[in-house]
Amino acid sequence: MFLESLDAQDPRTQQTAGRPRLPAGVWLGVAAGLGLLLGGCALLVWPESAVTLESNPAGAEVMLDGQVAGRTPLRLASRPWPLQRHVDVTLPGYHSWSGSLESSLGESKVVALELEPLPAQAGPGTTDPRSDHRPGEQAESATRMATAPPAASEQATDISPTSPPASLRGEPVLEGSKTPPSSQAGPTPEAAEAAAPVYPLAIMIENAPAARPQSGLDTADIIFEAMAEGGISRFMAVYVDGDAAVVGPVRSARHYFVNLAAEIGASVVHVGASPLGYVSLNWYGLRDLDETFGQPGFWRSRTRPAPHNAYTSVAGARAALDERAPAATGRWGSFAFKNQDQRYQGSPASAISIDYQPWGYRVDYRYDAADNRYLRSMEGLPHLDAESHAQLQAASVAVLTVNTWVIDPAGRLDMAQVGGGPAVYFIDGVALEGSWSKATTSAVSRLFDSAGNAVRFNPGPIWVQLISPESNVSYDK
Repeated sequence: MFLESLDAQDPRTQQTAGRPRLPAGVWLGVAAGLGLLLGGCALLVWPESAVTLESNPAGAEVMLDGQVAGRTPLRLASRPWPLQRHVDVTLPGYHSWSGSLESSLGESKVVALELEPLPAQAGPGTTDPRSDHRPGEQAESATRMATAPPAASEQATDISPTSPPASLRGEPVLEGSKTPPSSQAGPTPEAAEAAAPVYPLAIMIENAPAARPQSGLDTADIIFEAMAEGGISRFMAVYVDGDAAVVGPVRSARHYFVNLAAEIGASVVHVGASPLGYVSLNWYGLRDLDETFGQPGFWRSRTRPAPHNAYTSVAGARAALDERAPAATGRWGSFAFKNQDQRYQGSPASAISIDYQPWGYRVDYRYDAADNRYLRSMEGLPHLDAESHAQLQAASVAVLTVNTWVIDPAGRLDMAQVGGGPAVYFIDGVALEGSWSKATTSAVSRLFDSAGNAVRFNPGPIWVQLISPESNVSYDK
């Protein structure tokens, strides 16, 4: 009664006594609506990430995640997150393009693609445009960036396949022979292919510190090593006769590795790729297996954190590839072989050091005369296999100097793989100074000693080190 009488005397109570009270749920709904309104306003002022995709010719169909998104020119935008989308671009009569479009927060850029006509579309008297430039070169140069990379013809050293640089001296011969090694018996790539077809399998393997030690490098027939972005090298392990139950960690492809895979007609196994990596895979039409799209043949290890935990096997990868498309016959490409009992003579090289500049990454090899093998070390430590725990070995080592430059803000690289340059080959404990040469994009690289003879390698793991001109190679002479 006291409260009732007090309310009756309070003028504020008297003013609201006849007004209905709103339920609490209504007030919550109003508050939620205001929150959504404010959030929407915030999104409108949040920086947008956008990529405008253009093509020449225009009107190409663009697919996002398997769904038609429109035709070029097409603008893709994202807010409030950075843009990262995988697209497929197709136009009848032209090679399709597949790759990733990326734009950082607040960045807006244009990516222009120069679609290449299929060979059947070329008119009389014309040449296939693929023979005139590196895969992805036109698409890359058409991408509007602050700086454009120099042309490959400007970067490459012009070396005739039959005329190595005059500054290179010496004529290494096989032990017990007075003739150059090119005249010795041994399988040439052509002879090897005639004897038995080969089906190379190229697997991209990571070399970040978190990925070490790797698995499966010890049984590969050829291993290419080149720098990727971030000052970290990457491997492409090629299996022809070799086998491995565990290979990895598998990571993304770069277009210069794809160029090398194309020389031997290899199927490529990878987890993603750079934009130009996808361009090159599509351009060459190589059979590939990509875990990014949920394709089989991979597994993730629980003993390592992602993304350093993707693995495959040689048999598993081959089986998964065969389900997608039949394998095409490959080849040995640049590599010819000799009998291991016939050994080169020349400048002794028992300790080899390769200093990758300007990245400060270092690789060493020490020659074991008893086994005629080179024991590999990396960053001052023995390079071990994760499965066998044994130190990796090479039967032969090829060091090729290739002009290299940065092509985008992410630090991705390009390499002048057409033309030529100096090279050093380490075989049988000696150093053979020479050169490498590649006439066109579709040609096979040629590897020569200083006398212009084709270099013959010992069968077994061949390690090919691609270095920049700023890098240093030293060895015991």
